[in-house]
Amino acid sequence: LTSAADDNDEKAFLNTLRRMVAALHDGHGFVYQQSSDTTVAAPVIFGWVENKIVITKVGPQGGDLQPGDVVLKIDGKNAADALAEAESLISGATTQWRRQLALFRLRMGTKDSELKLERSF
Repeated sequence: LTSAADDNDEKAFLNTLRRMVAALHDGHGFVYQQSSDTTVAAPVIFGWVENKIVITKVGPQGGDLQPGDVVLKIDGKNAADALAEAESLISGATTQWRRQLALFRLRMGTKDSELKLERSF
């Protein structure tokens, strides 16, 4: 609650609320904000394979991305750290549910935004 009172902006407050709900470990709990900036998905699907984020499917707008590429960084952040941060904001009873939803959320952004991936082939 102290963090919520001290948050500097709307995004920080939203993440504080998400962390609070995540502590419930209930897959039915979530925090939604209508004005959220994550309304469009990149044309790629991520999977969790051998403890790594791997591209499992690429849409027509996916450029040179290929299924099987291992994601090393997402928007300049270590991929494992980005995944852990996303998972910390998700309420779920199982690790698998939190991970699946986090992998989905890592693809999300604003219209016309760019998802920057560093990957190995």
